Amino acid sequence: MKKYLAVLLSVLMVLGLAAGCSSGTESSESDTSTDSADTTAEEQTDQDEAAVSEGGFDNYIRPTVVESDEEFDLAIIMPVVGSSEFNLRGRNQAEIEASHRGWNYTVCEFSSEQECRDMFTQQINLGVDAILLICLSDMDSKADLVAQAREAGIGVYNADCQMVDGCIVNSSCNNAIAGCTLMYYIEQVNGWSDSFASISLAGVQQHIERSKAAIGAMEAYTNVNCLAEEVITLDPATFQTDTFNSAKALIERFGDELTGILTYGDAMGVSIAEAIEQAGYTDQIWTVGMDGGSSSFRYLRENGAIKYIYVQPIEAYVHQTYEIINQIQREGLNPGDEGCTLSFPGQAIYVNGSVVDASNVPDVGESIHSCMDYYESADADAWYNWDEGPGIYMITDGLEE
Repeated sequence: MKKYLAVLLSVLMVLGLAAGCSSGTESSESDTSTDSADTTAEEQTDQDEAAVSEGGFDNYIRPTVVESDEEFDLAIIMPVVGSSEFNLRGRNQAEIEASHRGWNYTVCEFSSEQECRDMFTQQINLGVDAILLICLSDMDSKADLVAQAREAGIGVYNADCQMVDGCIVNSSCNNAIAGCTLMYYIEQVNGWSDSFASISLAGVQQHIERSKAAIGAMEAYTNVNCLAEEVITLDPATFQTDTFNSAKALIERFGDELTGILTYGDAMGVSIAEAIEQAGYTDQIWTVGMDGGSSSFRYLRENGAIKYIYVQPIEAYVHQTYEIINQIQREGLNPGDEGCTLSFPGQAIYVNGSVVDASNVPDVGESIHSCMDYYESADADAWYNWDEGPGIYMITDGLEE
């Protein structure tokens, strides 16, 4: 009844936002109308209060447990994929996971902060069972929506987002370790002798963590020097052009003294590579990617200016988050229970990525998972070989992106 009333109340919003959300209905057709199987609001409240009093969950209403023979409704909220292969990989895995598990799902892609808030509110009003957030920035501005969802009994889960109160989990890489892992690899190859610059985005948590860790660690090495740290404004319409111009200015400023330009995402790496190649410094100045995808891999194959890429396992982030949704809202486990991945609500679960260069870049036609240490192609039943929905992200020649 809760969902039917919510649908009636939010019908106008649904009509206004429908263009931004796409649905996949993958659940079973089992009959869930038996009155004796229903849990009353009072019973659910008693269960919630008991869970909190026992320390099994947080101070919000416990997310609803949906029995395995009942339909499960999931909303996936993320930025518009556009040209971002990282976002595409995340969306692909989210749809694979939901399809494999037989869950109903709706993908809501937004192109502005207001559209994100509207879609978030819409899904709360629709009374979905859980909301999965993928690659959202500025989570502080969405803390009120997270709290609103949780108070409605909706679980809120993150894949590669900043944690705020009420989010049950975030699965991501440890960004400081990722930055250091990439920089240490580069310096081992180059003999601990680079004079490099850094270009990052202002106010982006991942960039702050990666840059401060990588640059700070290199201060311990006498012959490794950071010549300049450039920070540009995050404007989706201009940041790639701004990155190109910043790289061009660094090359003009330092010339032959500059041996590398460190950055913290593939899109920026491609813009920097263009500036390096146009200036004729392809063999003298390296740059990097820090997501992983066909477009950046092409530079490795063609000996372009991108020489190193930290490949983030976004698929593993999403899979881990789905596992936890299943544990909390299908199996009825609480954080700390035997069999639950989480020790406490609000925990971050970290998955390591891998560094790829020309020596180990995956071939065109390979699965993106082939970059990762966890991958075994012969294990047909492993989650990374699930192929429902849109199918696994396969590496292309990078010319179409």
